[in-house]
Amino acid sequence: MQIAKQLLGARLCEATLVDLGCGSGLFLSTLETLKPLRLFGIDFSEKAICQARKKYPHTFFRGDVLGGGLPEADYYTGLGLLDWLTLEEVDCLFEKLKGKDFLFSFSERRSSLLRALHSLFVLVTYGWRSKGYRPSYYSLEEIEEIAHRRNYPKIHVLRHPSLSFGAFVSSFPLSLDYFDSVAHDYKERSESIFWKALRAVESRAIFEMVPSLQGKNVLDACAGSGFYTTRLARLMPEKLTAVDLSGEMLSRISIPGVEKHRGDVTRIDFPELFDVILCAGGLEFIADPKNFFQRMAEVSSPRSKLLLLLPIEGFLGRIYQRFHKKHGLRIRLFNRGELAGLTSDWKLEAVKNVHPFAMAVRYGK
Repeated sequence: MQIAKQLLGARLCEATLVDLGCGSGLFLSTLETLKPLRLFGIDFSEKAICQARKKYPHTFFRGDVLGGGLPEADYYTGLGLLDWLTLEEVDCLFEKLKGKDFLFSFSERRSSLLRALHSLFVLVTYGWRSKGYRPSYYSLEEIEEIAHRRNYPKIHVLRHPSLSFGAFVSSFPLSLDYFDSVAHDYKERSESIFWKALRAVESRAIFEMVPSLQGKNVLDACAGSGFYTTRLARLMPEKLTAVDLSGEMLSRISIPGVEKHRGDVTRIDFPELFDVILCAGGLEFIADPKNFFQRMAEVSSPRSKLLLLLPIEGFLGRIYQRFHKKHGLRIRLFNRGELAGLTSDWKLEAVKNVHPFAMAVRYGK
């Protein structure tokens, strides 16, 4: 419930939400601090709905979420709901959503000792009392196929270590929340022997391409917890700005004089133009790279420089890609041949391979 609340976050302010399979209403009670406009709950258990109505001031309905129309809302949630449905019923549910935003949890069908124990636990505790109920386990591909068929061109998934074999799937991006969830020890983990050595190789390649920053206005796009921000600050720019989607990551940056912005770097209105822009390990997460290049051209000064660190196609690149896919993040891999064709606003100036699976790239106006 706490992860689901975090995933909804500011989206729920002044919005309406329906919780499908709400039980006694506990999840809806946790959402009150997000200042929603209205909260609704639906459950087929009369006893659960009676308890919910006694405890909480929200609107609760007794009914089958598949049996009729759903109340109009901005968001629909279901924590554990899909575990009770067949694939045909999941398809029916997505049809009833009619393209509205949703956030559901589901149990993945993958090998796991805890998943096996979960099946046993359900059977022993209440499966025998509910006509042999067994929880449904689905692959992400099965959920995606149904969602695509029901007019959701893209869905998003988030996995988290505390969920074990569980995952969240939604109609809106969840990648921000993954980085928020790992921000507390991101710096410490990046100091491990392997990652520290890798970062040293990457940063050396990048800074061999960085021009003098004295008197320059510099942007660290997709700054994360500030690894490159710290190194840029040492080169004494006139002004240094750090941008990232994750507020938790940005909170780890405590460099005097650095201006921090939380948000999508392609949508922020900056008051000044930048002379140097660095995006190290961020472009692969952006859905439309061409939009990124265009926007960076709009916020940069004449004769500015754009420096990138990109993962490259290949065996190790695909391992890097699979690592992020495991956490619900879909990233793009790049190759030298496409670099010039990605943008007409910037001229490709230099490319350098960075072992084992990246390349440093410099563009100029």
